[in-house]
Amino acid sequence: MTPVQVTVEEIYNESEEEYQALLDAVDESLHPRGPDMLYDKFAGFHPTPNSVVLDLGCRDAAHACELSRRFGCRVVGVDLIDANIARAHRRIADGRLEDRVQVIKETSCNSRWPTPCSTSSGVAMCWVTCPIYISRSPPVRAC
Repeated sequence: MTPVQVTVEEIYNESEEEYQALLDAVDESLHPRGPDMLYDKFAGFHPTPNSVVLDLGCRDAAHACELSRRFGCRVVGVDLIDANIARAHRRIADGRLEDRVQVIKETSCNSRWPTPCSTSSGVAMCWVTCPIYISRSPPVRAC
């Protein structure tokens, strides 16, 4: 059998309907807890308006925008799929969150984090599917 070679872009470049079906499946997988459970857990890390949250694999920035709304923190979303970046920019603009949420196209293993990720003690928090707390100085450098 000959292996099929596809790019990450091809794998994740789904239609809007396929994307919504994926989001619905994720919400269902959390049943009976619901998607707010992740934000409740994240609140336990005590984010503040001075916190910088790095959202790796941010997709359409739904979580990035919600984190900023709920906690007042700044969020830098990172994704490598052009379609996700475009969706994220639309969501950020629709929510008028351009001053609090930024999205960049990058791989999560890149060691050159953008300036908005920099705080006096490095990246304050990281959101990856479910929240995890990172307290490192210097900032996270590699996977």
